[in-house]
Amino acid sequence: MHNYRKVFSIIVALLVVVGLAACGSQQQANDEPDYADDEVIAAIAKGLEARSDVIYSQTAEVQDSSDGLKAAVNAEYNVISPFKDRQYQDSKLQEVAISYINSVSDQISVLDTYSYGSTEFYEKWEEVYNKRTTIIKELADNYSLALDENHQSVLDDLVKDGGVAAQKSAADEAINSLISNATFEQTDEGYGNYTYSAVIENTSEFTFNNVSVILGIYDADGVRVEEDYANSATPWAPGEKIKLSAYGQTNAQQIKPTVQYYDIVE
Repeated sequence: MHNYRKVFSIIVALLVVVGLAACGSQQQANDEPDYADDEVIAAIAKGLEARSDVIYSQTAEVQDSSDGLKAAVNAEYNVISPFKDRQYQDSKLQEVAISYINSVSDQISVLDTYSYGSTEFYEKWEEVYNKRTTIIKELADNYSLALDENHQSVLDDLVKDGGVAAQKSAADEAINSLISNATFEQTDEGYGNYTYSAVIENTSEFTFNNVSVILGIYDADGVRVEEDYANSATPWAPGEKIKLSAYGQTNAQQIKPTVQYYDIVE
């Protein structure tokens, strides 16, 4: 009888230990963050589909209006906005996802801030549209973003626009770097006339054309007293040099060049 009680006590003790271990494991599982990594891409896809559905349910007149555009953008934002404050295991995915959510939020801000159809509106809308489509391309290329068969053509168009926007952004960065780092020399031509010129090598991967540069001309007091224009109408291929020259009437103490316009040769 004594042995029976001893065995029973051991069994009870083991059951208590197992139960405590199970509770501990369950508590540990409950304490783990609810990561969004495996949900956010599907949510972005659903948001795009919701936006598309709103657009296609509208008449042409409503589509081309502030209210119609707001309805479409909000339909997408309402789906994806909860993922802005979620936790992620993959920090890069988190960065891309939040950047995308912010880009849609920026579109709402543009609609709320600028008069629909105004020059300011179109400038700001193009800026945030390019940002958004660039991120969509990244999501499609690196995170397998895809829509259902009824909406995939919408995504294809956005990815295409994103590729164009990404190329334009890279080209902007390249030519602005080339021009801003150029050293313009001044030549006194006599009678109060001066030539400002620089020879610049294209160290980028792009072929530029119709490059137009504004030269800010500063006097000895640091005052911007003149603006002159230096242009090149010939293609400027990688590895090639061009000479940009402008003419003015100021003995410049400083010359600051900025890009006004350029084309990319495909």
